[in-house]
Amino acid sequence: MDVGSSSDEGQIFSSSSEEMEDLLEFIEVKSKRGSSLLTRDGFEYQFERYSAVDNQVEHWKCPKRPPYCPGRIHVASAWHEGDGNRFKIGWIKNANHSHNAEPYKKEVNHKSIFRSG
Repeated sequence: MDVGSSSDEGQIFSSSSEEMEDLLEFIEVKSKRGSSLLTRDGFEYQFERYSAVDNQVEHWKCPKRPPYCPGRIHVASAWHEGDGNRFKIGWIKNANHSHNAEPYKKEVNHKSIFRSG
């Protein structure tokens, strides 16, 4: 899928996005309380807010604390399904977590959708 291309849900991301290097799959898992979390490479993310600029983009944050963890991802609002998993497509906004990944978390086959350059 090309950035800025149309799909069934419409345009996913603008082709002029300067921040985006990779579009990745973030797989849904459930928290102990039943809310949706997104996971990739041993890190989990919880919904934080919709983008103030584009309501089709969601901001998710790493829920690990204390101390506050700066890990962040941005994803398209639409859910996708494949290989028995629900997932969202997006990119890593801040990969600098204040803790190590937790490899005992459920690992799934993640795919890189797009690489610019």
